[in-house]
Amino acid sequence: MLFWITLILGFEEPSVAFLTILSALIHEFGHIAYLKLRVRGEAKLRGVLSGFRIAPSTQLTYAEEAMLYLSGPLTNICAALLCSLFQGEWASLLCALNVATAVSNLLPIEGYDGYGALRSLAEKRNPVGIGTRVLDAISSAIIFSFCILSIYFIDRFGEGYWIFAVFFVSMLKQLDKWLKNAKSLN
Repeated sequence: MLFWITLILGFEEPSVAFLTILSALIHEFGHIAYLKLRVRGEAKLRGVLSGFRIAPSTQLTYAEEAMLYLSGPLTNICAALLCSLFQGEWASLLCALNVATAVSNLLPIEGYDGYGALRSLAEKRNPVGIGTRVLDAISSAIIFSFCILSIYFIDRFGEGYWIFAVFFVSMLKQLDKWLKNAKSLN
């Protein structure tokens, strides 16, 4: 529910909010279609602060998991290509939002598809977890950078509060994870 409130209040134009939701649904459809067609598994879809999450009901191989993560952004890229064939403001906006959804989801930030795909590959190549720890450090650096960048946008343009909220919550989750890991080492 917090995701929907954040999304609706984050945009001045209802059409942008609607097309953003449509782009997110196209993205999640890509994940679900991959599960149904390739893995033959079921999935549960739920809304979270940064978008939607899918929880597959079957155990996946590393390759299947990586492809599951990549299927959403690939579907957005296909949708953007399809939208580029049409004229008009809505088609252009939906095309841009699909590209933005694909690119942002490919970032190596924990909870995003790029992180999940890289983590799947890192776990396959190095089950000890060194690759995952490096990926966590990269994720944390990007989250922190986006928090600082969103503060700049708020100061400079008076916009960006919802972006700050998303990345600040991500930063708090990362901090909580670090504290739990440190506590378990003691």
